[in-house]
Amino acid sequence: MNIAQGLVVNPTGVYCGFMHGRRTSNLYALEFDDELLGGRVGDFRERLGLEKPSEPPGFIDHVAFVFWVLASVITYLGAVMLTVLPLILIAFWILWR
Repeated sequence: MNIAQGLVVNPTGVYCGFMHGRRTSNLYALEFDDELLGGRVGDFRERLGLEKPSEPPGFIDHVAFVFWVLASVITYLGAVMLTVLPLILIAFWILWR
């Protein structure tokens, strides 16, 4: 859902961030503790692969981006409709009485 919102605010940043994230690692497997918090930023940048030059995005990267954009927009619209639909139905019921 945040991809859809981000595309409204900063489409270039969302695209670049997505493509950059396809080439780097993450920290999800690490336990959140004092040792992690005491780490140096440079060490984490190296561990995540942020220091190496990134390759240009390929066809699969673009397909993945389009897929996640569509999934995000559909999820966002679904969440909005779940909120707004009861109000619309009530308004129609009141107007048609």
